[in-house]
Amino acid sequence: MAVTILPEVGVALRTDQGVSLMVRSGDPDVAAAMAGVRDELGRLTAGGERVAYLSPVIALPGAYLLVVDFGSLPAEPVLTVPSLLGGWLRDGGVDDAEVGLGRPGRLGELEGYGPAARAYLRGGSAVPVDPVLDWLGDGDLTLLVYGVEAHVPAGEVRPAVDRIPADRTLVSGDPGVSLRAATLAGPVSAIGADAAALVAAGRDAAPVEVAAQMRAMREVLRRHTGALDRAGVLAEPHTRRVLFPGTGDGAIGPAWWQYFSAGAIRRRGGVPDGATTRPDGGVELTVGVPEQWLPGHPDGPAVRAAAAGR
Repeated sequence: MAVTILPEVGVALRTDQGVSLMVRSGDPDVAAAMAGVRDELGRLTAGGERVAYLSPVIALPGAYLLVVDFGSLPAEPVLTVPSLLGGWLRDGGVDDAEVGLGRPGRLGELEGYGPAARAYLRGGSAVPVDPVLDWLGDGDLTLLVYGVEAHVPAGEVRPAVDRIPADRTLVSGDPGVSLRAATLAGPVSAIGADAAALVAAGRDAAPVEVAAQMRAMREVLRRHTGALDRAGVLAEPHTRRVLFPGTGDGAIGPAWWQYFSAGAIRRRGGVPDGATTRPDGGVELTVGVPEQWLPGHPDGPAVRAAAAGR
């Protein structure tokens, strides 16, 4: 058994201001040891400069991720990090580990689609994880957090999602062909800790396919309205905002389909015109049909105006 620092760590530290350290270990003490590593990196100083940013320690299946931005810290202390890492881990009781770099996420593949079905969700008191996992299905998923990509086996998805204190994106299937993904906000997200978003798109997807995905999103959300404060389903012209988990001010709409909890109804001062009651005490509002919400549809301005006026 040994603590091994892969050469790629030293190479990155010579050329990059920031690195994503990935520590793979089955040692039971690794979580506590990683907290110690983070503390030690925070103490690095030279010429009045310190490390500019340290992420929380992110627990992934079989590994721990720590993102470091060394900022203006001089090269001398930065280049000592590979030799120090092994000692810090051993001081934390870890005898067997491999320290390398996280695999960069394939953001270009996720952001390069055309028209997409999109849903924005706000939880009643927590991130609405259940509808997200219902949408993505039961298989293995790809996780993106802090720009790093990791494989998550089906049975480990929920624990992985629950323990990550950051915005995280889950992707189902092959991003090169079609995209089904969800982004959940972390507790310190600038847009609110209870936000999430769903997206579905395909290469050269026909309008009927995007509309079908919008209807599918609505059915998933209907099954989980008890966990929601607000939700909306609409179409967007592209997937460039696939990593964006929600709206800045918590308001969702205008949208083809919207859900309002009893609390949301009280805050807005009444039930939207044309809304129908749900069994949980909330209401749903549907304006037009999904096809009218697709980019370029001639009815688009009218349905959006009608939804905004409710």
